[in-house]
Amino acid sequence: MKTHLASFSGVNYQLIDTPGFDNMKLDDIEICARLVKHLRESSSTGNGVNGIIYIHQSGDPLRSESFYKYLTVISHVFLGGRDLDRLTVLVRNVDPHGPGNTQIDEEKQNGMSTIGRFHAMGARIVASSAETNGFINAIQSYASTYPILLPVQMNRSNIIADLESILQRTPIQAYTSQEQRTKSDYERKRQEFELILEAKQRNLAQCQDALRQADKLRVELHETEVNLRHQSQQMQYEYSSLRSELQLQENFEQSEIVQELEDINRHIDDISRSISAYLTDTHVRSMFGRNPAEVTSRDAQNLSELFRLLQAEEGKCSLVSSSDGKGLEIESFLDFSIRHMLCTLLVIGVFQPFHPGINSEQSAALLRAYEDIQKRESQTSAGKWRSSTFKSIYTDDEEQTGTSIRQLLHLFIRTQLNPLLTSVFGSKEATMDRQHFNQMFELVKRAWNWNSKLKGEVIVLGDFCQIAHAPNSEFDPNIMKEFEPQPGVRPTSVLGTIGIGLVSLRAVGGGRSPEETIICKTTVATDTLYV
Repeated sequence: MKTHLASFSGVNYQLIDTPGFDNMKLDDIEICARLVKHLRESSSTGNGVNGIIYIHQSGDPLRSESFYKYLTVISHVFLGGRDLDRLTVLVRNVDPHGPGNTQIDEEKQNGMSTIGRFHAMGARIVASSAETNGFINAIQSYASTYPILLPVQMNRSNIIADLESILQRTPIQAYTSQEQRTKSDYERKRQEFELILEAKQRNLAQCQDALRQADKLRVELHETEVNLRHQSQQMQYEYSSLRSELQLQENFEQSEIVQELEDINRHIDDISRSISAYLTDTHVRSMFGRNPAEVTSRDAQNLSELFRLLQAEEGKCSLVSSSDGKGLEIESFLDFSIRHMLCTLLVIGVFQPFHPGINSEQSAALLRAYEDIQKRESQTSAGKWRSSTFKSIYTDDEEQTGTSIRQLLHLFIRTQLNPLLTSVFGSKEATMDRQHFNQMFELVKRAWNWNSKLKGEVIVLGDFCQIAHAPNSEFDPNIMKEFEPQPGVRPTSVLGTIGIGLVSLRAVGGGRSPEETIICKTTVATDTLYV
């Protein structure tokens, strides 16, 4: 347990910081037991406490068993089932205009949900978009309250038993009371429906003529339904015959394709964070002679080469520098720059060519031919041509694929990554670890296999094109989404691509260009990084 002193708006506060639940080092009962011991023995809590703030991460589920148990421990054991207005549940990082905030409001109105139940008992449910401000506001809300002694500060001998009964009970035990409430609610509704039914039955005599008309209409609708079902079965048979004729055996859903793209973007994020952290910890202090937190991108040894490498201009906002000459912290700069380079590598080196294993001239010729086919044929015909042509090039030779990937990575490191590190540190001794090459190899291999599936197996779903945006592009909210948007600040320019986007193209023939649909917006870093 840690105690912190803080002052806001002239009011002094003493905060007790506890380890979080679901802890790797301590189980939940041990955490609660230590807190009880601190509350009983610490001189600072002798007069009681003003309130309890439970911080819930916005990404964690609001209806999980764990969430219900933790709030039950706080309300029943620590507060003794009363004074729940002393409890604040703070849900962090929630966009006030986004779906997360709407979900919280709906949960508060739902008496069957965890949040709704504790809200009805008096607990305050607060959603905050700004992490620090929301926490400070929650603290200041207790400024006018008086301290009370919690039931756990009394010498009760059954505290541990109470904790175990809540935190170690089975899901069936945890939801017994909820099931009882559900049954009561259903019984109440059943009684209401019975009253409605009785009223309808009393009016039944007045509706006989309408009923006969309804019976006549029902017969007519039944005949129509039979005809439509027959037509539907015939269409299904014809469609199945067509699929069999074309040998289309797709077993993919668009959601599966989107999930695989999200996995690739997370892989990019993991690698860039790992490399930037390694470079910062290993080389920044020795190369610059300062604490890494004091070093920015503006301290790079060769700024002019860095501007050229990242397609930036002095005096304009970029990953290297803001328009007024401010730099990013060196670790953040390396993270964003490497992430942008990896996104660009995959889009240009793997996804854009007709096939990443052939030379650029062959790829360009096949792409031109395919664009012509897309304008003349339907998606089924065009996709079949693309699939057959790709498969005639592609051979599932793991050794050959590995060789192609290594060649692509060596070119990337020689022309992009090493020049970046040399420009920043001014020395070729600043290099990444061997494990980072292996991680990048696995990333490119994953992208390679995904690309092979999209171009060689997916036909009727359409053609999926991966998108990255160049630095200095104008920010377009229709096709882009901002990385860590700043509330109230509108971005204007793109500094780099942080996550690859996805567009679907469906050929319609007749000399028309394919229909384009945005599936996933490209995630970009913008000029708001410097706000």
